[in-house]
Formats: sequence, structure tokens, C-alpha cells
Amino acid sequence: MAHKLSVLDACVVSEDTIATCSSDRRVLTYKVDLEAKSITLLNEYGFSEVDDKAFKENVEKQLLAVHFGMNHLLALSHHGDILDWNVDEPGNTPSVHRGHKARITAMHCGDIFVSGDSEGRLLSWDSADTRAFRPVGFIKHDLGVEWV
Repeated sequence: MAHKLSVLDACVVSEDTIATCSSDRRVLTYKVDLEAKSITLLNEYGFSEVDDKAFKENVEKQLLAVHFGMNHLLALSHHGDILDWNVDEPGNTPSVHRGHKARITAMHCGDIFVSGDSEGRLLSWDSADTRAFRPVGFIKHDLGVEWV
């Protein structure tokens, strides 16, 4: 099964796996076999059933970007939530990272997970409990973050 609405972002999960996110508020992972020239759906990640029904037409719940790191798929929603699925638990409900008051413009998940927003806030995250950490002596910057 493919996405039902526009695919807005994609990322590499492993040598033969990609993830995509869409306006349909789902992240899908696919196995890519270049030799066989095929793409096969592996897993679907979405909201809980309650959230899915309650926010069916809510544009702010659309997923705009997807990133993979530390065995987690991270998807950025239109209004700034970061949804976090552990890929070892397909079908699970995502953890939600909240902390930005402005639109998130960048995120990185490698050895650390950080995000920046359009008002210059930079946050690092504890993926185990979804807490955000602000830099010591945090001061709101005048310029927005363009990349991290």
C-alpha cells in the first residue's frame, strides 16, 4: 500500500530500506531491491487509532519531514510536534516530543537528537522520556535556524 496523499519527505534507514512521510499522516518504510527493480512495503507508522479519528482532517497533524537515527523514525508535524517511533516495535504508538513554540525548521538525529525552530531556539532531546533540554543560559536569538 502506498501513501494516500502527497509524499513530502524521504530518508535512508539502511542500505536497502527507505522511509517516507506524507500528508496522510503516516510514515511508511520500504525495502528497495535495485537488482530486482522492486520496492516492497515493510511497515506503517501512524498515530494512535484515537488520534487518527479525532484529527482526520486536521492539517496541522500532517507529517512534513522524516528522519532516521538511533533506531528511531522521527517525523515532524506541521505544528511542531516531533513524533518518535522505535523501529524495533512496528505498529507502536509514537512518543511525542513537544518544546518548540515556533515552526521547527531543522532536526538532526545521530549520536544526539537536536532540533531548531524559526525563532532561533535550539533543543536537544532525551529520546527515552521525550524531555527537551535548552542550552545553558538560553537566550532567544534574533535569527531563525536554517540548518543543524
